Amino acid sequence: MTLTQLKYLIAVDTHRHFAKAAEKCLVTQPTLSIQIQKLEEELQLVLFDRTKHPVVPTQEGLPIIEQARKVLAEAQKIKGLAQNVGAEISGMLRIAVLPSLAPYLLPLFIRSFAKKYPKLHIEVVELHNYQLIGRLKQDRADVALTVAPLAIDGFYQIPLFQEPIAVYLDADHPLAADQEINVNDLVISDLLLTDDAKSMLLAVAELQNEKVQKTAEDKVSNLFYRSGSVETIRKIIEQEGGITLLPQLATFYMGKRQQQFVRHFKAPEPTRQIILLTQRGFHKQRLLDILQAEIQEAVAKALLMEK
Repeated sequence: MTLTQLKYLIAVDTHRHFAKAAEKCLVTQPTLSIQIQKLEEELQLVLFDRTKHPVVPTQEGLPIIEQARKVLAEAQKIKGLAQNVGAEISGMLRIAVLPSLAPYLLPLFIRSFAKKYPKLHIEVVELHNYQLIGRLKQDRADVALTVAPLAIDGFYQIPLFQEPIAVYLDADHPLAADQEINVNDLVISDLLLTDDAKSMLLAVAELQNEKVQKTAEDKVSNLFYRSGSVETIRKIIEQEGGITLLPQLATFYMGKRQQQFVRHFKAPEPTRQIILLTQRGFHKQRLLDILQAEIQEAVAKALLMEK
Protein backbone atom coordinates (compact mmCIF):
# COMPACT_ATOMS: atom_id res chain seq x y z
CA MET A 1 0.00 0.00 0.00
CA THR A 2 1.40 3.39 -1.00
CA LEU A 3 0.46 7.02 -0.48
CA THR A 4 0.01 7.30 -4.24
CA GLN A 5 -2.60 4.56 -4.18
CA LEU A 6 -4.42 6.32 -1.37
CA LYS A 7 -4.29 9.56 -3.34
CA TYR A 8 -5.89 7.82 -6.34
CA LEU A 9 -8.48 6.23 -4.04
CA ILE A 10 -9.55 9.61 -2.67
CA ALA A 11 -9.59 11.16 -6.15
CA VAL A 12 -12.02 8.52 -7.40
CA ASP A 13 -14.22 9.02 -4.34
CA THR A 14 -14.17 12.80 -4.83
CA HIS A 15 -14.94 12.81 -8.56
CA ARG A 16 -16.89 9.52 -8.75
CA HIS A 17 -15.36 8.92 -12.16
CA PHE A 18 -12.13 7.13 -12.99
CA ALA A 19 -11.25 9.28 -16.01
CA LYS A 20 -11.84 12.57 -14.15
CA ALA A 21 -9.86 11.29 -11.16
CA ALA A 22 -6.97 10.33 -13.43
CA GLU A 23 -7.06 13.76 -15.07
CA LYS A 24 -6.90 15.52 -11.71
CA CYS A 25 -4.01 13.27 -10.62
CA LEU A 26 -2.16 13.94 -13.90
CA VAL A 27 -1.95 10.26 -14.84
CA THR A 28 -3.60 8.07 -17.44
CA GLN A 29 -6.81 6.26 -16.56
CA PRO A 30 -5.21 2.79 -16.96
CA THR A 31 -2.44 3.77 -14.55
CA LEU A 32 -4.93 4.95 -11.93
CA SER A 33 -7.23 1.94 -12.44
CA ILE A 34 -4.37 -0.54 -12.10
CA GLN A 35 -3.23 1.04 -8.82
CA ILE A 36 -6.76 0.98 -7.40
CA GLN A 37 -7.08 -2.66 -8.44
CA LYS A 38 -3.76 -3.53 -6.77
CA LEU A 39 -4.95 -1.85 -3.58
CA GLU A 40 -8.20 -3.83 -3.70
CA GLU A 41 -6.25 -7.06 -4.20
CA GLU A 42 -3.99 -6.27 -1.26
CA LEU A 43 -6.94 -5.49 1.00
CA GLN A 44 -9.06 -8.28 -0.48
CA LEU A 45 -11.94 -5.86 -0.75
CA VAL A 46 -13.84 -4.24 -3.61
CA LEU A 47 -13.69 -0.52 -2.85
CA PHE A 48 -15.91 0.84 -5.65
CA ASP A 49 -19.08 -0.36 -7.34
CA ARG A 50 -18.12 0.06 -10.99
CA THR A 51 -21.56 -0.93 -12.25
CA LYS A 52 -22.99 2.39 -11.01
CA HIS A 53 -22.66 5.63 -12.97
CA PRO A 54 -21.19 7.61 -11.39
CA VAL A 55 -19.17 5.02 -9.48
CA VAL A 56 -19.83 4.85 -5.74
CA PRO A 57 -17.87 3.38 -2.83
CA THR A 58 -18.98 0.01 -1.56
CA GLN A 59 -20.05 -0.32 2.06
CA GLU A 60 -16.72 -2.02 2.76
CA GLY A 61 -14.89 0.76 0.95
CA LEU A 62 -16.36 3.69 2.90
CA PRO A 63 -14.29 3.27 6.12
CA ILE A 64 -11.18 2.56 4.04
CA ILE A 65 -11.63 5.82 2.13
CA GLU A 66 -12.25 7.76 5.34
CA GLN A 67 -9.07 6.38 6.87
CA ALA A 68 -7.13 7.10 3.66
CA ARG A 69 -8.08 10.76 3.94
CA LYS A 70 -6.74 10.84 7.49
CA VAL A 71 -3.49 9.14 6.45
CA LEU A 72 -2.87 11.58 3.60
CA ALA A 73 -3.72 14.53 5.84
CA GLU A 74 -1.15 13.34 8.37
CA ALA A 75 1.42 12.89 5.59
CA GLN A 76 0.77 16.45 4.43
CA LYS A 77 1.52 17.68 7.93
CA ILE A 78 5.13 16.57 7.49
CA LYS A 79 5.51 19.00 4.57
CA GLY A 80 3.73 21.70 6.53
CA LEU A 81 6.01 21.29 9.52
CA ALA A 82 9.06 21.53 7.27
CA GLN A 83 7.73 24.75 5.70
CA ASN A 84 7.01 26.21 9.13
CA VAL A 85 10.62 25.94 10.27
CA GLY A 86 12.08 27.36 7.06
CA ALA A 87 13.06 31.01 6.80
CA GLU A 88 11.07 31.53 3.59
CA ILE A 89 7.28 31.39 3.36
CA SER A 90 6.38 28.84 0.70
CA GLY A 91 4.06 25.94 0.00
CA MET A 92 0.30 26.05 -0.62
CA LEU A 93 -2.53 27.78 1.23
CA ARG A 94 -6.07 26.82 0.20
CA ILE A 95 -8.70 29.29 1.38
CA ALA A 96 -12.48 28.81 1.32
CA VAL A 97 -14.51 31.97 1.81
CA LEU A 98 -18.18 32.80 2.32
CA PRO A 99 -19.80 34.42 -0.78
CA SER A 100 -21.24 37.32 1.23
CA LEU A 101 -17.73 38.04 2.52
CA ALA A 102 -15.50 37.36 -0.48
CA PRO A 103 -16.31 40.39 -2.72
CA TYR A 104 -15.63 42.85 0.08
CA LEU A 105 -12.87 41.31 2.19
CA LEU A 106 -10.63 39.69 -0.43
CA PRO A 107 -9.91 42.92 -2.39
CA LEU A 108 -8.53 44.47 0.80
CA PHE A 109 -5.62 42.05 1.14
CA ILE A 110 -5.38 39.13 -1.29
CA ARG A 111 -3.21 40.73 -4.01
CA SER A 112 -0.79 42.37 -1.60
CA PHE A 113 -0.63 39.11 0.38
CA ALA A 114 0.30 37.18 -2.77
CA LYS A 115 2.94 39.74 -3.76
CA LYS A 116 4.47 39.73 -0.29
CA TYR A 117 4.95 35.94 -0.43
CA PRO A 118 5.69 35.09 -4.09
CA LYS A 119 6.64 31.49 -3.33
CA LEU A 120 3.37 30.80 -1.56
CA HIS A 121 0.73 29.29 -3.86
CA ILE A 122 -2.71 30.59 -2.84
CA GLU A 123 -5.97 29.00 -3.96
CA VAL A 124 -9.31 30.65 -3.13
CA VAL A 125 -12.82 29.24 -3.58
CA GLU A 126 -16.18 30.75 -2.62
CA LEU A 127 -18.49 28.36 -0.75
CA HIS A 128 -21.45 28.47 1.62
CA ASN A 129 -20.86 27.25 5.18
CA TYR A 130 -22.22 23.74 4.63
CA GLN A 131 -19.88 23.38 1.64
CA LEU A 132 -16.72 24.89 3.12
CA ILE A 133 -16.96 22.79 6.28
CA GLY A 134 -17.11 19.66 4.15
CA ARG A 135 -14.14 20.88 2.15
CA LEU A 136 -12.12 21.39 5.33
CA LYS A 137 -13.05 17.94 6.62
CA GLN A 138 -11.95 16.38 3.32
CA ASP A 139 -8.63 18.29 3.50
CA ARG A 140 -9.47 20.09 0.26
CA ALA A 141 -9.07 23.45 2.02
CA ASP A 142 -6.70 24.58 4.76
CA VAL A 143 -8.70 27.43 6.24
CA ALA A 144 -12.05 29.14 5.80
CA LEU A 145 -13.02 32.80 6.10
CA THR A 146 -16.55 32.81 7.45
CA VAL A 147 -18.89 34.15 10.11
CA ALA A 148 -19.59 32.96 13.66
CA PRO A 149 -21.39 31.38 15.37
CA LEU A 150 -20.81 27.88 14.05
CA ALA A 151 -21.78 24.82 16.07
CA ILE A 152 -19.10 22.39 14.92
CA ASP A 153 -16.69 20.12 16.76
CA GLY A 154 -13.05 19.53 15.89
CA PHE A 155 -12.39 23.02 14.55
CA TYR A 156 -10.74 26.17 15.84
CA GLN A 157 -12.66 29.41 15.36
CA ILE A 158 -10.13 32.26 15.39
CA PRO A 159 -11.70 35.74 15.72
CA LEU A 160 -10.54 38.26 13.10
CA PHE A 161 -12.75 41.34 13.55
CA GLN A 162 -16.25 42.52 14.37
CA GLU A 163 -18.02 43.88 11.30
CA PRO A 164 -20.87 46.37 11.85
CA ILE A 165 -24.15 45.69 10.07
CA ALA A 166 -25.93 48.37 8.07
CA VAL A 167 -29.30 48.64 6.33
CA TYR A 168 -30.00 49.09 2.62
CA LEU A 169 -33.47 50.38 1.71
CA ASP A 170 -35.35 52.17 -1.05
CA ALA A 171 -35.95 55.91 -0.92
CA ASP A 172 -39.68 55.52 -0.17
CA HIS A 173 -39.26 53.15 2.75
CA PRO A 174 -40.67 54.49 6.07
CA LEU A 175 -37.20 54.30 7.69
CA ALA A 176 -35.47 56.18 4.84
CA ALA A 177 -36.13 59.53 6.50
CA ASP A 178 -33.88 58.60 9.43
CA GLN A 179 -30.12 59.00 9.01
CA GLU A 180 -29.57 56.46 11.78
CA ILE A 181 -31.95 53.61 12.59
CA ASN A 182 -32.91 52.32 16.01
CA VAL A 183 -32.59 48.55 15.88
CA ASN A 184 -36.02 48.17 17.51
CA ASP A 185 -37.65 50.05 14.63
CA LEU A 186 -36.59 47.34 12.22
CA VAL A 187 -39.33 44.84 11.33
CA ILE A 188 -37.51 41.59 10.76
CA SER A 189 -40.34 40.04 8.76
CA ASP A 190 -39.91 42.80 6.13
CA LEU A 191 -36.28 41.91 5.38
CA LEU A 192 -35.19 40.50 2.06
CA LEU A 193 -32.12 38.37 2.81
CA THR A 194 -29.51 36.23 1.13
CA ASP A 195 -28.92 32.58 1.94
CA ASP A 196 -26.03 33.18 4.34
CA ALA A 197 -27.38 36.25 6.14
CA LYS A 198 -28.39 34.32 9.25
CA SER A 199 -25.53 35.74 11.34
CA MET A 200 -26.65 39.31 10.60
CA LEU A 201 -30.25 38.41 11.36
CA LEU A 202 -29.28 36.85 14.68
CA ALA A 203 -27.26 39.93 15.65
CA VAL A 204 -30.31 42.13 15.10
CA ALA A 205 -32.63 39.67 16.86
CA GLU A 206 -30.39 39.59 19.93
CA LEU A 207 -30.55 43.36 20.31
CA GLN A 208 -34.32 43.21 19.91
CA ASN A 209 -34.44 40.60 22.69
CA GLU A 210 -35.87 38.06 20.27
CA LYS A 211 -35.38 34.34 20.78
CA VAL A 212 -32.22 33.57 18.85
CA GLN A 213 -33.30 29.94 18.41
CA LYS A 214 -35.83 30.96 15.76
CA THR A 215 -34.57 30.27 12.26
CA ALA A 216 -34.07 32.93 9.61
CA GLU A 217 -36.76 31.34 7.43
CA ASP A 218 -39.32 31.70 10.25
CA LYS A 219 -38.67 35.42 10.61
CA VAL A 220 -38.09 36.95 7.18
CA SER A 221 -40.42 37.81 4.33
CA ASN A 222 -41.95 35.23 2.00
CA LEU A 223 -39.20 35.95 -0.56
CA PHE A 224 -35.96 34.28 0.53
CA TYR A 225 -33.17 34.60 -2.01
CA ARG A 226 -30.99 31.47 -1.93
CA SER A 227 -27.70 33.01 -2.99
CA GLY A 228 -24.66 34.68 -1.47
CA SER A 229 -25.02 37.68 -3.74
CA VAL A 230 -25.68 40.80 -1.73
CA GLU A 231 -25.44 42.78 -4.97
CA THR A 232 -28.48 41.05 -6.47
CA ILE A 233 -30.58 41.84 -3.40
CA ARG A 234 -29.39 45.44 -3.53
CA LYS A 235 -30.48 45.83 -7.15
CA ILE A 236 -33.89 44.30 -6.44
CA ILE A 237 -34.42 46.90 -3.70
CA GLU A 238 -33.32 49.77 -5.94
CA GLN A 239 -35.69 48.62 -8.69
CA GLU A 240 -38.74 47.42 -6.75
CA GLY A 241 -38.26 48.63 -3.18
CA GLY A 242 -37.63 46.81 0.07
CA ILE A 243 -35.07 46.56 2.83
CA THR A 244 -32.15 44.28 3.68
CA LEU A 245 -29.23 43.93 6.06
CA LEU A 246 -25.82 44.75 4.66
CA PRO A 247 -22.29 44.01 5.94
CA GLN A 248 -20.38 47.25 6.42
CA LEU A 249 -17.52 46.16 4.14
CA ALA A 250 -20.02 46.07 1.27
CA THR A 251 -20.61 49.81 1.66
CA PHE A 252 -16.93 50.57 1.01
CA TYR A 253 -17.37 49.82 -2.69
CA MET A 254 -20.49 51.88 -3.32
CA GLY A 255 -20.73 55.09 -5.30
CA LYS A 256 -22.61 58.18 -4.14
CA ARG A 257 -25.88 57.02 -5.71
CA GLN A 258 -25.84 53.73 -3.80
CA GLN A 259 -24.70 55.38 -0.57
CA GLN A 260 -27.98 57.30 -0.36
CA PHE A 261 -29.77 54.00 0.28
CA VAL A 262 -27.49 53.04 3.19
CA ARG A 263 -28.48 53.64 6.80
CA HIS A 264 -26.44 52.80 9.89
CA PHE A 265 -27.76 51.74 13.27
CA LYS A 266 -27.70 53.85 16.39
CA ALA A 267 -25.61 52.46 19.24
CA PRO A 268 -25.58 49.71 20.22
CA GLU A 269 -25.24 48.62 16.61
CA PRO A 270 -25.45 44.94 15.62
CA THR A 271 -22.25 43.32 14.37
CA ARG A 272 -21.17 40.00 12.93
CA GLN A 273 -18.00 38.17 13.98
CA ILE A 274 -15.66 37.31 11.11
CA ILE A 275 -13.49 34.29 11.86
CA LEU A 276 -10.83 31.99 10.51
CA LEU A 277 -12.01 28.39 10.69
CA THR A 278 -9.53 25.54 10.60
CA GLN A 279 -9.24 21.99 11.89
CA ARG A 280 -7.55 21.33 15.20
CA GLY A 281 -3.96 20.23 14.82
CA PHE A 282 -3.55 22.47 11.78
CA HIS A 283 -0.04 21.85 10.45
CA LYS A 284 0.40 25.14 8.59
CA GLN A 285 0.26 27.31 11.69
CA ARG A 286 2.86 29.73 10.40
CA LEU A 287 0.78 30.41 7.28
CA LEU A 288 -2.32 30.81 9.41
CA ASP A 289 -0.58 33.38 11.61
CA ILE A 290 0.56 35.54 8.70
CA LEU A 291 -2.86 35.32 7.04
CA GLN A 292 -4.55 36.44 10.25
CA ALA A 293 -2.16 39.37 10.67
CA GLU A 294 -2.53 40.40 7.01
CA ILE A 295 -6.34 40.45 7.16
CA GLN A 296 -6.52 42.31 10.46
CA GLU A 297 -4.07 44.97 9.28
CA ALA A 298 -5.93 45.45 5.97
CA VAL A 299 -9.34 45.74 7.63
CA ALA A 300 -8.00 48.20 10.24
CA LYS A 301 -6.66 50.43 7.46
CA ALA A 302 -9.93 50.25 5.52
CA LEU A 303 -12.02 51.14 8.57
CA LEU A 304 -9.69 54.05 9.38
CA MET A 305 -10.03 55.43 5.84
CA GLU A 306 -13.83 55.28 6.06
CA LYS A 307 -13.96 57.42 9.20
